[in-house]
Amino acid sequence: MPTPVQDPAIAVDDQKAIGFLGRQLDQYGGNLEVEPNVWALLVVANEDGMETAIAEELMARATFAYERRESEDGAWGVYCVDDDNRPAAVFWLNDTHRIWSGEIRSMAPAYLSLLRELESSPMPHRVAKNLADLHAKGEIIAGAIRQPEIVRSLLDRLHVREPLYFSAFQILLENHLIDLMVMSKKLENEDVELENDLIRGSLSKDPFFQARQTAASQIRSYLIRCHMINPIDQQKGPTTNNPYASFTELRFAGDEVILYIDGIDQTLGKSDFLNALRMIRKNVYRGARLEDINTETPWMNEKTAYPLRFIRQQMSANPGLSALDLLYMLERAVDPEGRP
Repeated sequence: MPTPVQDPAIAVDDQKAIGFLGRQLDQYGGNLEVEPNVWALLVVANEDGMETAIAEELMARATFAYERRESEDGAWGVYCVDDDNRPAAVFWLNDTHRIWSGEIRSMAPAYLSLLRELESSPMPHRVAKNLADLHAKGEIIAGAIRQPEIVRSLLDRLHVREPLYFSAFQILLENHLIDLMVMSKKLENEDVELENDLIRGSLSKDPFFQARQTAASQIRSYLIRCHMINPIDQQKGPTTNNPYASFTELRFAGDEVILYIDGIDQTLGKSDFLNALRMIRKNVYRGARLEDINTETPWMNEKTAYPLRFIRQQMSANPGLSALDLLYMLERAVDPEGRP
């Protein structure tokens, strides 16, 4: 299980902390330049003891250099960063808000260069393995590769038919690192025909090319499971398909989610289901193990109980999935147009 995320909101009320940080991101968040090479990250009224306490506890965990300044009239405390520290500070603050809220996290800027390496590296399987290892440690999340242009370029490289690249692509899919909603939109008939063509070909005697054919077969099987390839006619699935709904076996009826639990359908409003997912994810970030959660757990309630049982059921059926991977898939299934 990934290392639990340090939660800087332990000593304060969660909702107050989330509200505070949301306002800061809207108004400041490292995007207001107060003077050349100085950006306001947080601004708090000195007379507001609660917000000052939240800011102090938050900034005590900062992983970058910052400076606290006072406004000319002494009424405001301003936490500032310079140009060099601004990118790290902006990401860190946004990431902290996502952790507090139980939302899906983004990829840290430090790892974005690995995505570009995938497009041209002569050893793409090593880059993919590096990303998979980071994912296993909890440093990057499922669906981390979600930029449409990068996803399309990764599909384009398949057409060069490099055996090592097919292995790399298979690693990315098996570790759920490519956002399937983005991939479904970018997948073209030519990509599906490529996989079909490689599968139909006779098995090479060269182990190198045998590995490519094996990887192509497993990639194709994954796409069929997610209905990106129609299992009936073996062609590209419809653009309206939601691969995550297919993968997680979620069903919908209008604004309701249908959860099949222990042989019985249970319905829940989509918004309630999303709120439950984020509550569960927030506590997983803090180190909670789903198998240890029961009715006596403080944050459990009636609206969380059914989603939790469904998640446990899905994890039993898919033992290779982590809790965070499954939570990502479920949220994208229910809210495909939301912010990943």
